[in-house]
Amino acid sequence: MPLQIREFAERVLFGDSIEDKLSFHREEIIDTDPGSAIATPRTLARPRHLALREDGVRADHPSNAKLVDEKERGRLLHFFGNHELLATELMALALLRFPDAPRSFRQGILQTLKEEQIHTRLYMHRMAQCGGEFGELPLSDYFWKSVSSMHDPLDYVTRLSLTFEQANLDYSLEYKGIFDSIGDSATASILDRIYHDEIEHVGFGLRWFRKWKRDGESDWNAYSERLRFPLSPSRAKGNVFNEYGREKAGFKPEFISNLRISNQSRGRTPAVHWFNPNAEFYALKGQTEVDSADSRLQSDLAFLPAYLSRKDDLLLVPEMPSTRFLQGIQRYGFHLPELRAIKNEGQPAIPAPTIDRKIGDLRPWAWTPDSVAFFKKNIEKLTRPRNAAQYWNDGVRNLFSKQWSVHWAVQLANERDDFDWIADPEIYGHPTHDLEEIEVARTRLSNLGYLDIALKAPFSLSAIGIRCLMRGEEFSDALQAWLRNTWKEQDVVILEPWLERVFDFSIQLEMRKEGLKILGFVQLANNRRGQFHGAISNGFCKGVPQKYRNFCSSL
Repeated sequence: MPLQIREFAERVLFGDSIEDKLSFHREEIIDTDPGSAIATPRTLARPRHLALREDGVRADHPSNAKLVDEKERGRLLHFFGNHELLATELMALALLRFPDAPRSFRQGILQTLKEEQIHTRLYMHRMAQCGGEFGELPLSDYFWKSVSSMHDPLDYVTRLSLTFEQANLDYSLEYKGIFDSIGDSATASILDRIYHDEIEHVGFGLRWFRKWKRDGESDWNAYSERLRFPLSPSRAKGNVFNEYGREKAGFKPEFISNLRISNQSRGRTPAVHWFNPNAEFYALKGQTEVDSADSRLQSDLAFLPAYLSRKDDLLLVPEMPSTRFLQGIQRYGFHLPELRAIKNEGQPAIPAPTIDRKIGDLRPWAWTPDSVAFFKKNIEKLTRPRNAAQYWNDGVRNLFSKQWSVHWAVQLANERDDFDWIADPEIYGHPTHDLEEIEVARTRLSNLGYLDIALKAPFSLSAIGIRCLMRGEEFSDALQAWLRNTWKEQDVVILEPWLERVFDFSIQLEMRKEGLKILGFVQLANNRRGQFHGAISNGFCKGVPQKYRNFCSSL
C-alpha cells in the first residue's frame, strides 16, 4: 500500500526508536496529501541514549594520530553517525515544514533522506565493528539548532545543502585518505561512497538555491548574505579544501575562490583588530577626526593587523582586499582572519559597526581617542566588559610621550645599580622649553663628550618629529621655526645626545597579571638619521657582531 511522504517524514522525525528513524519503506511513497505545515518541535524526538545534549557538554574528536587505535576510530565514527542521523531528521522536518514546496524539490529531499539513512546505518555498523556503541558519547545539538530554525526552502538549501553538506565534501575525502593511510579500507570505502553521494546532494541544493535567489545576484553574494551568525561561509569547508568536488557539484570558480579565503570564528570569541597608524597625533590632539592624508595611510595599510591576528579573529578594513591578493597571502602560508569591510567614505574614524556576537578583545593598532570613539559601541560586547575610560585617560596619554619615557629611564638608571649596561642618568633626554635651556643642556652634554645632539617632539612618529644638530652647527631659521612650533603645540622639546648607531632593535612586551611578558624582538632598519625604513623579524641577530648578540641574549 502506498505511503504518503508526510507519513514517512513523521515517522522519521517523531519516532522514538532508531528503527523508526532509519526504517525503509519498500512500497511506493506518494505525495498526494502533503498536509499542513508544522512548527519546528521544541525538542527532537529520539531514543533516550541518543538524546541531544543541550547543556553544552560534548565529546572531543580523537586526533588523527590516535586513529591507529580501533577504539578511537569508533569514537570518530560516532560523530559522523550523529551528523548523518541529524541530516536525516532535518530532511524529514523540511518535508513537514514546507508542504507547498515544488513536488520535484520534495521528491529530491526524499531521495536524499533515504541515502542519509543508509549512511547512518553504515557508520553504526562500522562503529560496532570497532567496539563502539552509538550513544555512548554526548551528542551535540549544534547541527540541529543551526538548521531547524529555517523559515523557507531557500533557508533549507542554504544551511544544510550548501553549508554542512558542502563541508562534508572536504571532511569525507580528507578522512577517506587518512583511513586509507592506516590500512582501514572498510571505513575508507564508506567515506568514499558518502563523498560521491554528497556531491549529488550539494548539487541538488545548489540548483534550487539558484532558482530561488534574487535575479542577477551572484551565488556568492546571495549565499553569504543569507547566512546568519553563528553560521557563515567558513562553516562550508573543512581542513583540506576540495576544489574538484565543488566543481563537480556545480559551483562556479568565483564562488570557490571566495569560499577558499573566507573565515570566521567557530567557537572562540574573536579579537577584533583595526589599524589606526597615527596614534601619537590623536594622543596629542585628543581628537577623532581624520584628514585625507591620514585616511589614505590608514586605508593603504589596513590589512597589516592580519599578520598579528589568530585564525578566528576579525579584522575591520575600509574595503575588502582583492581575492587574488588574499589567495596570495594564503599561498605564502599565512592564515586569514575574518575580514569585514566598513563603508567609511574616506573617514576611517567613524564608529565601527556593532559586532553581532561576543568579543574576546578589541585590538586597535593603539588605544588613542580615535580608537576609543571607533569601538565605542562594541566595548560592552566584550566577554569581560570594560569602559572607555580604562582605554584612554591622562595616564595612558602620558605613555605616548617621550617626556614620560625620559623620566622613567632616568628613574630606572638611578635605581638599578645591577644593570651595568644601562647608560648614566645624564645621558638621557633633557626636557627644554626655550633656546636658552637647549644651550645649557647642549653645553652640559658637550662637557661629557657628546658633541652631536637630537631634538625630539614628545608626541611624534618614529624619526618624524626629530631634528639633529651636529657639532659646530648653529640654529638655522628653519630649525628655530620648528622649535617654536613644537613648543607652542607640545610645550616641551626633548634634547638627547646623538649616539653612534651600532644596532637598532625593538622589544614588544605585554603587561599581564603575572607581570611583563616578552612577545618578541625585531631588528629595525633605520637610516643614519634614525628614520625608520622597515623591520627584520627572522634572523634577529643575523650579521650582528658577537658582543651585541651576547648583549641581546642577556636581556
